[in-house]
Amino acid sequence: MTLNPQTVHVELGSRSYDIQIGSGNLYHWGPLLTRCPQATHAVIITDTNVDPLFGDKLADYLADQNFEIDLMIVDAGEP
Repeated sequence: MTLNPQTVHVELGSRSYDIQIGSGNLYHWGPLLTRCPQATHAVIITDTNVDPLFGDKLADYLADQNFEIDLMIVDAGEP
């Protein structure tokens, strides 16, 4: 379940991109990727509670899809 998902568009001309922000996004990667067929790079921002559970699995999945991956881990509870 995604609670109050938001998509923020960063306008940079030909280098524009969207940022998907929400809770439960892990379960919506398939539809998200099909909406972004030109995407080649993903930045995953997670926290110290979620990363041990899903960080490597998601990064490995995206790497298998030929994505360049940057994984950023913040302290749990970080505003």
